[in-house]
Amino acid sequence: MIFFIFLGYDLNVFIIILATLVLFFSKIIPITPGGWGISENIGALFIFIVYPEIAYFDILAVFILDHLLRTAYLFFYGGYSLLHFNFKLKEARKLLIN
Repeated sequence: MIFFIFLGYDLNVFIIILATLVLFFSKIIPITPGGWGISENIGALFIFIVYPEIAYFDILAVFILDHLLRTAYLFFYGGYSLLHFNFKLKEARKLLIN
């Protein structure tokens, strides 16, 4: 959540960590696929309650950007590791069937 610092907001680091933990725990309840939308709103609402002087949509934009970058990171390095370790889906399927 370093994006808050880049935007010039001076937030307590522990509040950001706590908001991120609340965001991750909110993904336990699968209301939407991957927790999209619900978890970001819960995290943004938590920060907004603590810091009401920051616009809610700015906080929400930071949480959505964080989610998008985390997903892109997983896709990029997941794809790289699949290619690097020469992972074959057909071989994995044979292992699961047997």
